[in-house]
Amino acid sequence: MKLTLAGFLLVLSVLLTGCVESDSSSSGGDSSSPSETQPDPVATTGTVQLSWNAPKEREDGSPLPAGHIDRYEIHYGQVSGDYDQITEIAANGSDTATINSLTEGTWYFAVKAVDLEERASRFSDEQSVSIE
Repeated sequence: MKLTLAGFLLVLSVLLTGCVESDSSSSGGDSSSPSETQPDPVATTGTVQLSWNAPKEREDGSPLPAGHIDRYEIHYGQVSGDYDQITEIAANGSDTATINSLTEGTWYFAVKAVDLEERASRFSDEQSVSIE
């Protein structure tokens, strides 16, 4: 399936309750893939709050009105690039999600936008967090 939503600047910020330290890392990408430098926080609880910026255009450069985004899919798991869990968030103006009950270890997150015609964007840049 050809991805038709632009690589939206999906800033997947991992904000954690009880954050005790933060290290910086960077990840790259091109204009059709989301990219942003984000901290890799270390948390003391199993709850992660994610936030992102909605896409404004499709991969072909045409505008993407906010009302054309149906939902966001948050993909996550404990292996980088291999997400075995998905949470869907309606795109009714929401640009945050909370993932609860994460077990100890490192978790990896990436988000996709899905439009009203079921066309999905590419994954955002992967972000990770360590739960202790």
